[in-house]
Amino acid sequence: MLGPALFVLLSSPLLAQDLPALPGQGTSFSAGAELGAASRYVWRGMPASQGPTLQPAAWLGIENVTIMAWGNIDLDSGASRALSELDLIVSVSQAWEDLTFEPGLIAYVLPGVGSTAEAFGNFSWQPGPVGLYSNHAVDFWDARPGWWSESGALVSVDLPAQLWVDAGAGISLANNAYNEYYLSLDRFGSQYACATLGLGWAHSSGLYAGVDGRLDLLTQQPVRDALGVDMVQGSALLEVGWEGSRVWVRQP
Repeated sequence: MLGPALFVLLSSPLLAQDLPALPGQGTSFSAGAELGAASRYVWRGMPASQGPTLQPAAWLGIENVTIMAWGNIDLDSGASRALSELDLIVSVSQAWEDLTFEPGLIAYVLPGVGSTAEAFGNFSWQPGPVGLYSNHAVDFWDARPGWWSESGALVSVDLPAQLWVDAGAGISLANNAYNEYYLSLDRFGSQYACATLGLGWAHSSGLYAGVDGRLDLLTQQPVRDALGVDMVQGSALLEVGWEGSRVWVRQP
């Protein structure tokens, strides 16, 4: 399923600075590509791989609409080394001063397993270095009313030499239908608490690189029993990529 870093990417300001725009008014376009190497793939507190994975992504933006493809490739030795997930995402970003709202749709394609889809809405409020976020998703595939959310606080600070650092903490909730589908549990409540820490570098050319770490604390014993895992789930991600934008003017 969709990686944690991608939800941050969808709901955060772009790392790259704009490329020079053509004079006059026109339609703005953006594009980018990224490759991530993760120590393991943990999705919403649930381990989705036993070992390291590669996570490529590419996207195209037209005005405030973004179309993205994201994949996960298992690097475990053996026959399982293959594309285990492909996510296709379309989202729209709306901003009002410090408040950003990003609704969208995600189609999850899981080769050899099946497919599912969600409608999501990400909210963020960043009036300064400290901000708040609240991400929500509803699974509408096969009319399952599964609902999930993660809400918390973020701190983002720009450093010298085009570096930046951010940290966050949040808590997740899910309804009975979501837990029944993913965990075979009939319950509503907390899924996990999480903490994140990242360090990145962005260049005016659009190139960027970053290192992110995340800890998920599975606070509920029934959730740990259903997954057969310990209370703490950790993962680290190294990512490099490029993104740029331009304004195209229709010639008279």
